[in-house]
Amino acid sequence: MASLLIVGDMHLSNVPRSLSIVDYVDAVAGSEELRSLYKTLGKHEQSARCNLDAASSHDPKLVEALLHYIQQEASSLDGVVFVGDLATTGSVEDLSCARDVVSSVAEILSAQGVCFDGGMISYRNKLVAVVPGNHDRYRGKFLLPGGEEFEIVCEEWWPHKARVVTNLLLKDSLPAVAVICADFTLRSPWKAKSFPGIWGQGRVLEEDLQDLRVAVRLLDQQFPSTPRVLCVHFPVANDGIDCHDSLKLVDGDELRDWAVSNNIALIVAGHLHRSSGSGPIVLAQDGGVLVCTATATQFYAPNGNGVHFVDIQSDDGGQAVITVRDVRWDEDEQEYCVYEA
Repeated sequence: MASLLIVGDMHLSNVPRSLSIVDYVDAVAGSEELRSLYKTLGKHEQSARCNLDAASSHDPKLVEALLHYIQQEASSLDGVVFVGDLATTGSVEDLSCARDVVSSVAEILSAQGVCFDGGMISYRNKLVAVVPGNHDRYRGKFLLPGGEEFEIVCEEWWPHKARVVTNLLLKDSLPAVAVICADFTLRSPWKAKSFPGIWGQGRVLEEDLQDLRVAVRLLDQQFPSTPRVLCVHFPVANDGIDCHDSLKLVDGDELRDWAVSNNIALIVAGHLHRSSGSGPIVLAQDGGVLVCTATATQFYAPNGNGVHFVDIQSDDGGQAVITVRDVRWDEDEQEYCVYEA
């Protein structure tokens, strides 16, 4: 059995959480234009202030507690996967905060960075993996998509220009699970389906699917019976998930169909901050399940903060068996605790 901890939407930043949206943008980009943009969108300043306070802020107390929890569980953990929005923006300053936390987790687990040894699969005895989210790609004054600082600052975990990274987790020198990380963030504002979607949507492109086909072809050839986990930022199955169109994965049905036809046992995603308050969203699918995580450390979390344990093992028939454990922040105890429904 392989045990992974899924961490979503930390929104780490070097800017204090109490700043307003205008103060924040002035701090990172010196932009007065964004104030006008929000007026154009019909948002008054108080609403804007709440929105970016929510989006830009991590709670340092929660980050410290999360690292402490990982330290406590390290002996039973095979890996930690960060499913996007590690940082508030794609600025070097924010991404550096995210990199430092990922590096701390890697040190706790004694995990190394991505190493392909001349091939296209990274073999790991302990796994720390990352997937960029839309916030990690924000760039410039208007926080537009398409930023390229992520793979520069986090190059140890995400190779330059990569859209798909395949990790094979080994236990006792045998393959336990293949973890496929795929980036579906927008390459430019023009890839969004709607104007608000510039900041919140992802998109599945044919070249991304082609990269996934190559990755799975290699697994079919070398490790056909190893369970496969697909790690993305945006939830793949839009059906059954209540969210605004501006937050959806455009053409996500194509990725869902691909996953079903390629024996993907589990898809893990973030983005929607759902929900340690009611448990992770688990959707039954032909060929797998979808688990959508809570926000781990964002200061504004009306549904609560949390992370999720996922245990993966094969039954006697070779089918993957997935068990999800909900880990919630307990405000009274001031620690992360496994939640028993």
